[in-house]
Amino acid sequence: MALYLYIPLHSAHSPGQLTGLVMGQVLRIFSLCSRTVDKQMHTYQELLVLVRFGYSHSDLLPLLEKAATNAEAFIGKSEEDKAREKCQKDEDSSKRIFLHLKYHPNENDPKSSATAIQKAFRESIMHPKGDQPFTELENERGHKIPLDRLTVCYSKHSNLGSLSH
Repeated sequence: MALYLYIPLHSAHSPGQLTGLVMGQVLRIFSLCSRTVDKQMHTYQELLVLVRFGYSHSDLLPLLEKAATNAEAFIGKSEEDKAREKCQKDEDSSKRIFLHLKYHPNENDPKSSATAIQKAFRESIMHPKGDQPFTELENERGHKIPLDRLTVCYSKHSNLGSLSH
């Protein structure tokens, strides 16, 4: 059961959760409101709610500005452009692998550890010094391996609530 409609500041959620929440809410606001005044009012209300949950204005304002820019750009696209971008994303996602790690809020900096993992992946697998890049290797059927990205994903540890279901 969700006790909060928003993510509390010191919760055990991965760092990208807040970005996803803000981007989604702003896109929803911009999709539902046609008048600029209404978009501004509802976005400001979103800001106030997040500030009440402990987030700072200085952290939220750039995120809200980026979300508004993205929402306006998305809404302004034609259906054909949206379909083409979706096909491109689907194709790109087939060239990606995921590394799943357990998230812990007391970890020094999850973003820096993910960055270090991605750097090691690029240096040792994608572009090893003096060796053939991974994407140039062939599988048993003679096809090159379509891999160009590692995404580090965080998941929560099991808790009593997840064990009871």
